[in-house]
Amino acid sequence: MTSLRKSLHSTIDRLSEPEAQQVLNYAKQVHGKSGLAVLMEELSHDSAVVVSSKIDRPYKRVSPVRGKDAAASKLLIKDRR
Repeated sequence: MTSLRKSLHSTIDRLSEPEAQQVLNYAKQVHGKSGLAVLMEELSHDSAVVVSSKIDRPYKRVSPVRGKDAAASKLLIKDRR
């Protein structure tokens, strides 16, 4: 165990029950959020940024278009050879 973890353990051992509950709630929030949720929360505190309340899926998922012929990138590679 690293010295940082040992220090954290000893600090947690000295906490009161309400303080320990606050630390546990914070740890659950930090560990449970996705990168996007954390970023949006941090940006919401910046007055220059307006964050929408709907951040679940900012863009709808789409399927790639299937072409009839070879892909343009493959044609370009073939042409260059």
